[in-house]
Parts: sequence; C-alpha cells; structure tokens
Amino acid sequence: MTKQKKRTFFAGFCILIVLAVSFAACTTPDSGTNNPVTPPNNPTPTVNPQPAGPVSLTINSADKLPKLNNLSPRAGYIFLVLNITVKNNDVQKGFVFANTSVTLLDLESGEFVPTSLNANPRIRGNLSNPIVPPTRIGRNEVVTGQVVFAITDSTGYRLNLTDSDKKVLTSLLINFENPAPTRMPVSLTINSARKLARINQDGLHTRDATIFVVLNITVKNNDVQEGFYFANTSTTLLNLENQDFANRSSNFVGKMDRALVNPIVMPTKIAPNEAITGQIIFRIYDSTRSRYRLNLVDSNKKVLTSLPVSFESLTTTDHPVSVMIHSVEKRYTLNEIRTGPGEVFVLINATVKNNDLPGGFYFNQGSTTLRDLVSGRNLGLSFNEKKDYGEFGVENAFILPRKIKQNDAITGKLVFATANSNMYLLNLVDYDDTIILSRTVNVDELREIH
Repeated sequence: MTKQKKRTFFAGFCILIVLAVSFAACTTPDSGTNNPVTPPNNPTPTVNPQPAGPVSLTINSADKLPKLNNLSPRAGYIFLVLNITVKNNDVQKGFVFANTSVTLLDLESGEFVPTSLNANPRIRGNLSNPIVPPTRIGRNEVVTGQVVFAITDSTGYRLNLTDSDKKVLTSLLINFENPAPTRMPVSLTINSARKLARINQDGLHTRDATIFVVLNITVKNNDVQEGFYFANTSTTLLNLENQDFANRSSNFVGKMDRALVNPIVMPTKIAPNEAITGQIIFRIYDSTRSRYRLNLVDSNKKVLTSLPVSFESLTTTDHPVSVMIHSVEKRYTLNEIRTGPGEVFVLINATVKNNDLPGGFYFNQGSTTLRDLVSGRNLGLSFNEKKDYGEFGVENAFILPRKIKQNDAITGKLVFATANSNMYLLNLVDYDDTIILSRTVNVDELREIH
C-alpha cells in the first residue's frame, strides 16, 4: 500500500471513531428510575423560571378554580392548581419530591400552606396530570405535572420548593393580572373602600365600637343561566384580625342607604353576562391594620369568590394628614369634674400635621375618636370643644375647632372619657366622616411619669 493510500485510510478510520464516540454520547441514557418522568419539552412558562440551583423550579401555568369537577374546597377557599416542572440539577442520590416539597404563601394575608393536596387520592384524581408523591427525580432528570392547594383567594402567592429538612431550595412568585378567580360563575370586583366613623345625614353613630365599611363593588354574572339573585345576604365581610363577621350588608336599612351615593338596590336579579355596580355598607368592628375580606355567596351560602379589602390611605406613610403620639396619661378627675362609672379621662399628647391639603384641615372634636381595644368600648369623640374639659381643664389642650394650614402642625393634648384600659385605637376622621388614619395607643409604652 502506498504512503498516500495509507494516509487516506488512516484519516478515514479516525473520522469513523469520532463519529462513533459522538453518537454514543448523544444516545447514552441518564441514570434509570422507575418513577414517571416527562421530557424537558414543557409548555412555555407563565411565571419567570428560577435560576438553576441543585433543584430548579418552573411554573408553567396557574389556575384558580372554585371546583375540581364536582369537588369543592371548604367554605371561603378556592383551589389553586399549578402545572410545574421540577429539575434535579445536582443532587447525586436523587431528589425525592414529597407532598411537603412545595409550600405556598399568600402575599396579602400572610396565610401559609405547608403542603399540597396531592397526597389525597380523591383530590389528585380530579387533576389531568398530577404529580404523585413521593416521586424520586434522578440527577439531570425532570418531572412535570400538577400540584393543587386549597387557599383563600388572593392576587399574589409565593411557591417554595423545599428539601426534606424544610430548607427552601428555590422560590417563585405567582401573579394574577385579574384578582378575581378565573372560571367563576359570578365574579366580584372592589372598586373602592372607605371606613366611616358615623353617618352625617342623621347623626347616626355605630354602636359597641363598630364602624361602617362602605364598598363600591361590581358583580358580574358570567355563567348562571337562570340569573344570579343578589340580596343583602349575598355579601359577607370578615375582619381578618379578630374574626368578627358581618353575615350581610346593611343596605336594607333605610338610614344606611341614605349615607350612600349609589347604593345597590336589593334584591335584584343579574342576568347572564350582565353586571351591576354600586355601594354596599357593613357595620363591623374596626381593624387596627384594616384587614378585611369580602365574600360573595350564593343562596345556599356557598362562597363563590372572596377578595381582600384594601384601604390604601390607611397604609401609606405620606398621608395628607398625619398624627404622632408622644405620650398618654389617665386621670379620674379634671378640674373637679369626674367621669362616669367605670371610666377614666385619657389624655393623649399628640402632633397633628397637614401634609397635603391645600384648603387646610378642619380640626374639630369629631376629627378624632378613641376606642378601647380590650373591651371594644364605643368610639368616643374628644371633649376638646368643651371648655371645662379642654381649654380650662387640661394644660396644653387642643383648642378646637381650628383649621390647620397646609404644611403646618399643631401639638397638644386630646381629652377623652372612656373605659380604663391599657390599649386604645386613635382614629383621625376627615370632614366626610371617613377614617383616614388609625394609630394604636399603648398606655404602658407611652405613659407619662409624674
């Protein structure tokens, strides 16, 4: 054989070896497993995938459902069905995906769900492609399927993937552009929310430390062919802090309706694909952090949808009017005037500032109310317009009424007569009786020392 032929033959042989090695590398399978594993050609994720770690997580889709076929969650809850992909990037012995490997956090209410419902055969039997725990995922392998949670409705959640020691391996946000659950027969939207200390027209005050919550809502009948019957019992309101529950709106009371600009007239029937918008009003105990949940229920008392109630003005730090509490003291007499049985005078030294009201803030005795958070004693107005209590009875008391100009502040003492307690709630009330600011008064922390 000539040298040229030898070189040609050797070159061809080398090429065959390279091709053979390349082919073998492409076709060698990953370490075997008996668990169902899906190929990595997953649907396009609806939530941003997490950067690769030892185990990575992708959320392919998220659906909020009132039912799984004919299976309903407990009252006030919905099913959250997530299609996820879990990939074992670097756990040599394999990653065991158990029922406790995914947890869910409601970003609005803080509710935490420590486990999915996939361990329940009856529930996962209503899913089209459930992940059946426990499933071992080999290194470089992926599992794609559905997990389901029962949780209150919310606009945002966080899904955590954890190991057997409860260490969070990866975490993803789940956001919904439409805060109402999808595929609901009747949907609910909250357009605005206000808290009222009283109703001007008739001088109507709440009783037993309750307040009025006024909501402008839209109710739409998406798929109830016979029409949705909307009555005062169709909406309920829950105080998420103390679990106080209003089992109906107060729109049926004539005096209540007169406080509303556009009340929903009840009862009314909403035809399919039609919607109504208007105001509803509740009487309920106040919440220091203003955390409520509005429920829409049908005639069988089943919760169709549920939404958090947000009072934006009560949570912003740059509110048009602010209050700073410096100290608090309690007295049994003021200028030889005694309180009623079981009451004390509560003197709150505070600064009230007009941050952003160009026309000024009109500050009168009705601009502040005080409630005992221990007993729930009635909301009470200050006595600062009464000379015996304010001007002549207390040193450095607010002299009311007066107008606070924009960017100005006044400091003085507010005078109340109420139950003897160590924890109160001070409300700052606007001209239209809207509670615009709430502050907790802890007597033990703020007490003046004499």
